[in-house]
Amino acid sequence: MADSDARLIWELYAAALKHEPAERPGYLEHACPDPQLRARVASLLESHGLDLGQTTTSTHLADPAAFDLTGRRIG
Repeated sequence: MADSDARLIWELYAAALKHEPAERPGYLEHACPDPQLRARVASLLESHGLDLGQTTTSTHLADPAAFDLTGRRIG
């Protein structure tokens, strides 16, 4: 991948984050006519749990106490 492609992918990714999930597919269609680059941006969004509107993600933990690190040594 060329540096210019990588830069464009990250710029599109950052811009897509400013849109609501349901609006992202339309934004990417308009902003990026290249289907391969568009697929890479969509992949980044999906890999970070930032879907394109097909599903919803939750930021709530099922049991927050299970992730309490109080008193544990890290590192």
